[in-house]
Amino acid sequence: MKLSPKFLFIILTAIVFVVIIWFLFKVTRTDYSYNIPAEKECSSDIDFNLSAHLSNWDSSDFSGSFPYSIYLDSSDKCNVSAIAGYLAAMDSVNSDFSNNRQIISIALTDSLQSRIISSLKRYNPDSLIIMMQWAEKFNQYKEFDRSNAKLYRVIYKHWLSFTANQLGEYYNNNPQCKYDFKFNYLSAICQSKNFSVPVGNTNSEKIVFNLINKNYAYLFSKFWYDTGYIYKLLILLIAGITGYGYYCIFKVHLKLKKK
Repeated sequence: MKLSPKFLFIILTAIVFVVIIWFLFKVTRTDYSYNIPAEKECSSDIDFNLSAHLSNWDSSDFSGSFPYSIYLDSSDKCNVSAIAGYLAAMDSVNSDFSNNRQIISIALTDSLQSRIISSLKRYNPDSLIIMMQWAEKFNQYKEFDRSNAKLYRVIYKHWLSFTANQLGEYYNNNPQCKYDFKFNYLSAICQSKNFSVPVGNTNSEKIVFNLINKNYAYLFSKFWYDTGYIYKLLILLIAGITGYGYYCIFKVHLKLKKK
């Protein structure tokens, strides 16, 4: 059965149309917004007296009996002077200063993370950016409060690690998000601090990159040795139909020119 050039042209047009629709679908799903949330200033209106909540602090289990919920609900988690004041209040009750700093560290890392993790399950770069803006303050606080520098460093690195892992989860759920500006903004922050984001390339992206770099021998080797017979036959069939279609169109074009 001989296929007419018109029929082949229709097939080629349909293939090109499908590719264009797929490309547009991918492009429209990408967030190209460059609007980074404005950094929030530390509030000076919070008046929280931690000492009033330490009267029943169990000396046999300081870590387990600390009022984490009350602290997270009411305390100033932003101002370095406020955090230093909370530590001083704890030091007046518990003489193990190192343990007190560990407790505040748990409150501002694991306890806080358990509260916000549900809101970050779905792709939510704005919330991650706001959180990193808050965490970045602790990277600066270690220069102002050297006695608690280790505490601030632990908190800052915890949120860097959390952000990098969260970006990895977003990528695993939707690889397309790696083209979003905000995703790359957060990824750059993490990578600048040596926290890598586990992002790779899809098979189609690898093909494009190798074509750009002219790695034709590598592509042919991968196609020939790493694909199944059905895939090979399908690709060869598409290539054959495409080539034959262009041959027929070119042949008709030459005939029209000769007339």
